[in-house]
Amino acid sequence: MYCLHCGDCCKRMSPLGSPCKFIIQIDDFIFCSVYSKRPKECVNHDFPSRYCPVGAMTLGINEISEIHKRVDRGYELLENGAANIKESAPQPTTAALCSEEHSKATS
Repeated sequence: MYCLHCGDCCKRMSPLGSPCKFIIQIDDFIFCSVYSKRPKECVNHDFPSRYCPVGAMTLGINEISEIHKRVDRGYELLENGAANIKESAPQPTTAALCSEEHSKATS
């Protein structure tokens, strides 16, 4: 599934707390600043469709050509701004993420 980077999942359903504190915004795109260390719930999040229907609905995109443009622009932003994403938000260790999840589960 292609994410449309609307941020809806991260704002409402993050296993790290809602809204997730590791989201950052570039233009009207929402990205994860800990993408390579994200929890398994985020890794496994999927819909049985090619493009995220929540993103299309949230963004009001009805045309497949607009979805393609958004996906392409998201990849472009990631490629051009990857260094900025890494530097602009805190980078927790996997241990810190696990500790945070454990403390929420036990409280």
